[in-house]
Amino acid sequence: SSPAESSPPELSSTQSSSTGAPPADHHNTPKDQPAPSAQQPTPAEQPKAGTQAIPDATTKTDFQARAMQPIISIMQLEAGPQTLFTVDPGVAVGMAAYQRGGYAYIIFDRNLGLSLDKLLQGQHAGKTEMLDLKNATGFRFSLPQGVDLRLSRHETAWHIKAQKPDNNLPLSMTFNAEPDYVLGARLVLPVSGAGTPVNLTDPVTGENLVVVPLQQAGQQITRSQFFPDVVTLPTAQGILLLPRHDKVKANITATGIELVDEKDGLKLSPMADTGRDGGATNTKLPRLSLVDLKSWRGREGDYFVASRRRLWETMVTLPEGERAYTRLHLARLHLAYGQGSEAMVILNQLARDVPDMASSVQFLAIRGAARILAGDVAAGLRDMDRIGEGGIEMDLWRAVAEAKLRDFQAAWPKFQSTAGVLMQMPEPVFTHMLVLGLETGLALGQAVEAYEWLAQFKNMHEEVFYNPKIQYLRGVMDYQFGHVDKAENLWRMVALSRDRLYRTRAELALVDLAVAKGKMKPADAAKRLEGLRFVWRGDDLELDILARLGKFYLDGNKYVDGFTTLSTATRLYPDDPKSAELRAEMSELLRKIYLENAAPAMGPLEALGLYQQFNSMAPVGEVGDAIARKLAEKLVTVDLLDQAAALLDKQVRERLSGPLKAEVGAQLAAIRLLNKQPDQALESLDNSAVDGISETLDDERHLLRARAHMELGDFAEAETTLGDIGEEAANALRVDIAWRNQRWADAAKLLGALIGAPPARGDKLAPEKITLLLNRATALVLAGDEGALAQLARDFSPALAGLPEAGAFRLLTQAQSDQFANPSDIIDRLNDVDLFKQFLDKYRTRG
Repeated sequence: SSPAESSPPELSSTQSSSTGAPPADHHNTPKDQPAPSAQQPTPAEQPKAGTQAIPDATTKTDFQARAMQPIISIMQLEAGPQTLFTVDPGVAVGMAAYQRGGYAYIIFDRNLGLSLDKLLQGQHAGKTEMLDLKNATGFRFSLPQGVDLRLSRHETAWHIKAQKPDNNLPLSMTFNAEPDYVLGARLVLPVSGAGTPVNLTDPVTGENLVVVPLQQAGQQITRSQFFPDVVTLPTAQGILLLPRHDKVKANITATGIELVDEKDGLKLSPMADTGRDGGATNTKLPRLSLVDLKSWRGREGDYFVASRRRLWETMVTLPEGERAYTRLHLARLHLAYGQGSEAMVILNQLARDVPDMASSVQFLAIRGAARILAGDVAAGLRDMDRIGEGGIEMDLWRAVAEAKLRDFQAAWPKFQSTAGVLMQMPEPVFTHMLVLGLETGLALGQAVEAYEWLAQFKNMHEEVFYNPKIQYLRGVMDYQFGHVDKAENLWRMVALSRDRLYRTRAELALVDLAVAKGKMKPADAAKRLEGLRFVWRGDDLELDILARLGKFYLDGNKYVDGFTTLSTATRLYPDDPKSAELRAEMSELLRKIYLENAAPAMGPLEALGLYQQFNSMAPVGEVGDAIARKLAEKLVTVDLLDQAAALLDKQVRERLSGPLKAEVGAQLAAIRLLNKQPDQALESLDNSAVDGISETLDDERHLLRARAHMELGDFAEAETTLGDIGEEAANALRVDIAWRNQRWADAAKLLGALIGAPPARGDKLAPEKITLLLNRATALVLAGDEGALAQLARDFSPALAGLPEAGAFRLLTQAQSDQFANPSDIIDRLNDVDLFKQFLDKYRTRG
């Protein structure tokens, strides 16, 4: 059944308005509680308090031999409330006070090690009795019916007063029912400063009671609650419980008290049967938390190791079938200290041992939180989704998960709306979540909003503002606000901290800042980062370091080192979104290097090496093809003809079509001719033959084909291929063909057409025609045409006067044919004619 909000009518009619306790002959026993057996002591026997959970009552003979005198009478209260005791143990202690069976009981939450005389300092000597308690201190005294106790506290002193009954009772603390809790129904009471529960036996009734002292004065129960397993009884201070059986246990948590039956769970109706919302019993009470990390850390002042040891010691004493509850407590303890992976190990075992547990809302919430902290974010979100909306608390956990998945747009509004929940989180989870929240806001460029969000936590968590993580992020915000010096000072402090992660990030930021200010060159920045790359490995910070290092290499014109470093980053973190950005940046930089000359200092050999090593990063499609062609042109300029030809051959065979294929095929043929490979030049022209090309390109391809035939000694085919092409390059090639075929008269005639008429008197011959003139003179000598030689001398000698070539021209034109018995003498003395070479050389200068 659900708890009663007040006493049943048949009991309420017998209770005192001042104490809420029934007369002694009822023994404060609810209607469904069996009456004490005949063997239980009567009030006259007055047994002393015990220390066992459910001990038999014992008696104290000397106390029962005399009647305890009431400490005050009702008549004495006519003048107003009277102070009975002032107890000052010298330290802050919690206290419980209640009236039962004509006695008042005062119990402190620890063993003060003082005798009754020293504790009370002689106040009402002889009218009080010390209670025999193991780990607590308490006493009782007689108080007549119709007198109420009131407690107050000043510093470490408790003031115990008596007064006449007051109908304006304080608001009663109320236990909340959690009937659907994962490990069995329980009752919870949100309260602070709860001391260790004290078990004792009522000296009058023999009933076993549980007392929980509290430190804050005024925390009391003024209205009983009746449950099948336990009754909460009225107090003047603290908590008083009457368990109905010995399996009921009170556990103290960081946020209050929970009452449980660890084996079977308390007998409470499910919420679905009562038709009531779990949080609707008292709207003034806080909503019960699904993931209450603060409470799960245990009592205030407890340490993790001690709490864990206590749970392990408890668990080993239990039968295997009764260990689930303690295991869950252990998982919650690990989770409360931010140890998601350790919690997951225990939760996975629980899910196997108790399958029904894994589908409960409470278990899903705990496991979802543990998974998110452990890094299994997607699985954690699936658990959260199975819970449903879950309220603002679950929104915080979803924000953490979404931030870890870099879904900052979804996470940031949740972080902003759950600051109140985050404020209650214990360390280290609080700082972990706070950092994620700040990084989320900053990732969205909302530095102002992130600063305002952070400011909410200063009063309750001022110490976190000196945490290196937060100092670093404060520096980021200051930098974005334009407060560069403040940012630099914060980062310098973080760089000296022991936090290895944020020390590394701060050093990165300082390097970036120094480069931005012009105080450090990219090459020096790269040297700084070369050391940092080995300081932090294995997550997105390493990726960030490698990305910065690679870019500094590039800025310092160390292109191979830069691309190698960036490529390493994308290989180590292929699925990280930043890797995709780096790949795109490398592709664009390669385009600029080869097509826009973005690296003018890069030589052809370095360009080739860079392309060969990182061509997989280059753009694909037409841009990639253009890069390959541009690189080939650059290689030709330094006679890397084989490498250039290999690039273009792949283009012709696999990549290109249409007129562009014919154009690149002609370029490849020219490179083959420069490399003395006429047969491969013809093959290149054949492989790139297409229809629909321009007349100019068609003539160029015919010239290259004719040259290849000439190189192969097929002069007739070469001349046939030239046909009637009349441009200068074709005439130059005709000269070469005639010269190679030793048809000197034809060569002389063709050279004459290329030279043209002699310059006007007083003008000099153009330099490019001087070589043609010497070659024509040589051809005429070899042809034995002395008349033509004489005419040539008369026409061109004035134009050569004073030029270095004048002597050679005079020698040729004045020579007699018998001076050169062997024509090869002239050929040996003059360079072989290759006028078409100038046409081919234009392919060298394209790069």
